Amino acid sequence: MPKTGASVRSVSRYKSCKVTMSSRGKSTPVLLSAREARELTDEVRGSDRRLEETLLRLFEGEAWRALGYPSWRAYFTAEFRKSARRGEQLLDHGRVNRAIEGYTAEYNAQERTFVRIELPNEAQARPLAPIAREDPETAGRIYFNVYSAYRDELTAVKVKKAIQKHLGIETQHPEPTTRCCPHCGGRGRVPVEDAA
Repeated sequence: MPKTGASVRSVSRYKSCKVTMSSRGKSTPVLLSAREARELTDEVRGSDRRLEETLLRLFEGEAWRALGYPSWRAYFTAEFRKSARRGEQLLDHGRVNRAIEGYTAEYNAQERTFVRIELPNEAQARPLAPIAREDPETAGRIYFNVYSAYRDELTAVKVKKAIQKHLGIETQHPEPTTRCCPHCGGRGRVPVEDAA
């Protein structure tokens, strides 16, 4: 349940999604019945449209339990015939998209305006995934700001730099590591006779 004073709103444009999010960014999943889990699974297999969002709904609704699988990984690999790692990537992309949509909706409500944000591709979303897992509002704000600055010129590298700036990480340019000895710091090749 949301804390006192937190508003609850739908985070999805799709009627089939029953996940809600408080204004503090915490989602409240609604568990799926076996029938709902099967219908949603079949729907995802039949279409790639908004795959991440639907997979996130399946994950949060614990579809794997409803269909008798021991874990999400077992469910995903059996039902979708893709690796468990790919499943995690798609879930992360869905979390990032949800965080961005939530932050954008909150921004539009506060500013009484309508700003449209294009959701990131997977490469742009990947660096935001760890932040979206822990603090969706921050992930949404970082992407919102970097998208507002770059729009059509946005790249994954620019998203990474925005995250580093937000976290206060300063990039160092170390000596070229391919030609430096980790022990003595020397450069170049060591003659064979000196190496012995």
